[in-house]
Amino acid sequence: MVTGGQSSTTGASGTTPATSSPMSYINLPIVGGKQAPPKFKGHHRDLTRFLNCFEHVCTQFNVTESKQKCLGIIQYCSNSVADTIENLESYQKQDYNELVKDLHWFYDSKRQKCEYHLGDLEDFIKEWRTVEVTNLETFKQYHREFVKVAGALKTAGQLEEKAFNRAFWAGLHPDI
Repeated sequence: MVTGGQSSTTGASGTTPATSSPMSYINLPIVGGKQAPPKFKGHHRDLTRFLNCFEHVCTQFNVTESKQKCLGIIQYCSNSVADTIENLESYQKQDYNELVKDLHWFYDSKRQKCEYHLGDLEDFIKEWRTVEVTNLETFKQYHREFVKVAGALKTAGQLEEKAFNRAFWAGLHPDI
């Protein structure tokens, strides 16, 4: 049905077309839905990705007002996180920008994101040194797993470039 020049149907892509006027948070995708952001459960590693995804969804569904974003973010959080948010002054004032700053502080988003330590890299090297790399698929698997562990250590500043390179070769079977 068309009223006032705007269609009330969903577009061919399955998304509600953005209109020129700001929308309410109730127009955001249902929790757990295909277009919904993943639920934020309070882990520091997930916060930045969660907020980026939430912002993207808000933009897509034209939810631009601070109040509506504050109300909308709660539905994509665990009960524990939602309880915390609802008691923050920034949420009560419905100041979304301040709420984002509070979330970064309370959930320690600046904490080093490395869950590995040098002992994990040593264990990885010992394990992989015994694996014969006989095809490209096995080499790529090694490389992926190496980057997951050693790359995380390097990004966190716990492993220098030279040590990273040495560790890469040390983890390969001697016959390679």
